[in-house]
Amino acid sequence: MNKTASLSPDVNDPGYRAVTFDQLVSAYKEQVEALLDGGVDILLVETIFDTLNAKAAFYAIDEVFEERGTRVPLMCSVTITDASGRTLSGQTIEAFLISMQHVPLFSMGLNCALGAAQMRPYLEVIAEQSPCRVSIYPNAGLPDQMGEYRETPEVTARLVGEFMANGWVNVVGGCCGTTPEHIAALAKERGSMRLVQHRCWHECFTTEAQRAQRSQRMTHNEVSSLVIKAAIAVHRALGPGLLESVYQVCLLAELKSMGLRVQEQVAVPIVYRGERLANDLRIDLLVEDRVIVEIKAVEELHPIHTAQLLTYLKLTNKKLGLLINFNTTKLIEGLERVMNGYLDEGE
Repeated sequence: MNKTASLSPDVNDPGYRAVTFDQLVSAYKEQVEALLDGGVDILLVETIFDTLNAKAAFYAIDEVFEERGTRVPLMCSVTITDASGRTLSGQTIEAFLISMQHVPLFSMGLNCALGAAQMRPYLEVIAEQSPCRVSIYPNAGLPDQMGEYRETPEVTARLVGEFMANGWVNVVGGCCGTTPEHIAALAKERGSMRLVQHRCWHECFTTEAQRAQRSQRMTHNEVSSLVIKAAIAVHRALGPGLLESVYQVCLLAELKSMGLRVQEQVAVPIVYRGERLANDLRIDLLVEDRVIVEIKAVEELHPIHTAQLLTYLKLTNKKLGLLINFNTTKLIEGLERVMNGYLDEGE
């Protein structure tokens, strides 16, 4: 879709939009359904110039997944349009990553508009902040006055090779101006470096797809049991007496090592009398989009802590939350399950 949902194509009418969100969703759904019918192993939303368009694409994908009862891994690739370091709709890389944090991604990355040399600072940000794998497929440098790309395969491979050597990327390729020779040079540059810990790409995609299917089938109790298991492992390693932020970082790492989808510091909007207020509430961890985890390091848990978690559950329409106080000799003494209503039978 080459229309933007965030910007007006008419400089004399800045409020005009050439396309609506619903129209984008409808168009993307048609594409997703056709791709899945064709048997694709993965879906890539790429060359993202407008975050609202990307949100419509992932919304459409999720609708199709729900309708079909099946999922495939998702890749996301954004385009930084110029030296300002922003997308066409004005977001920085940091802001874009936050905007996409609700999507369970196989990879996040960059493509198009710039060459590898110009992408370097933005790729470094993604490598530092993205919770998933990282991809990059740059142009063959910048085009000349005639629109031709002059960067040789050797130069592209050397630049991307530095990213691989730094451990910044898991998926590499080429965009505008690149040729089969560029791709061959990238493969040669990679040599024996393993960018993803699987024997082959098909195995990598299959593993991700299986994880997504497993996630769909997991009950609330199964997720909470895994969270408790991870929390016990963290507590055994660290013991009591540290800051909540330390426990949160370690628990996040432990849960991800178990193959669970985890979002941290999830924003919960505060709406008062129909108006969204400036400050959002923040959930410590949201695991598999099912279980809210609130982390404490206090002398003892109080009713106010339980009430806070229950409020989060009600505001987000989630069923189950875990309150975990790491400042105890035995972690089991600092665990509390909080339920919003009743879980379905078997949950």
